[in-house]
Amino acid sequence: MNYRTSMALCLVLALGGQSDQAHSSSPAEEITAENWTEKAGFAPDLGLLDVKAVAKIDKKNAEACQALLPSGMRLLIDKFGLELRLTAYQKVHPSDGYIDATNEYRGQARLLDIGKAYNRRGIEGYVAGLPFPGASTGREVAWNFQYAYGGDDGEATYSVYWVSATSGVEHNEEWKLSQIRGTGRTDVEPIPEIESFAKKGVQGAGLTYALAPYDKKGFGAVYFRSIEPRDGQGHTYVPSMRRIMKNSFGTRGDSWNGTDLFFEDVRGYSGYPEWMNWSLQTKTTVLLPMHSGVQLGKK
Repeated sequence: MNYRTSMALCLVLALGGQSDQAHSSSPAEEITAENWTEKAGFAPDLGLLDVKAVAKIDKKNAEACQALLPSGMRLLIDKFGLELRLTAYQKVHPSDGYIDATNEYRGQARLLDIGKAYNRRGIEGYVAGLPFPGASTGREVAWNFQYAYGGDDGEATYSVYWVSATSGVEHNEEWKLSQIRGTGRTDVEPIPEIESFAKKGVQGAGLTYALAPYDKKGFGAVYFRSIEPRDGQGHTYVPSMRRIMKNSFGTRGDSWNGTDLFFEDVRGYSGYPEWMNWSLQTKTTVLLPMHSGVQLGKK
């Protein structure tokens, strides 16, 4: 079966290897929604693909577009017939509040030398917004990812599908997710933090629970992410057992919800910057799913 999505030119920072020295560039020009990509990260190379001439990428032209395709995406095209519908580049930026906070606190965040310690915080002076606009080192990029824009408080309904390349949709579940950002808030009062969260050292909290199918309905978990580098703490409710279990959410490298995906495949690296050595390997422009307009549900 063919899978379709809408793709747009985006940018990617590749990280890995040994740690590098901290250096932050703080351009004098104010960061706005219009120049966010250029000032906060780097601008994609729009000359790599003419979306007017190439409206779709499939097996026929994938080789010509190889430079823009991550290896996993190329595999899906060649082996499973994935087709990528293309759309013209559109600027992506966070909320006005997050941009304002980035300007207000720019230059205050500082990286700390914690040596090989894994339980000490490796940054000081951060309040809200993007800590290191125009990041030039791997550690700065890692901290930008840690505090990337994700809204303050929110609730979403999402679906999970188990899809076979031969038989189509085999199973699906529907879930509800509620989240509260405890610190680094930029849009919803109280700003920049919830005092009770900050006093307890809580960066944020989340609640997720199953809505369907019937045999999984009610299964849920509430979890808390700490400001200091340590695994998240929380509780899980299992309806069939009628029990609440306290547990640690150290789920890096584990299967997510019984699928073929890792937790990192869903939201990216879920640890703390202090737990890895980071270096900036390269900057490149690739295709990513954006502006697809896909609606929730089986159709």
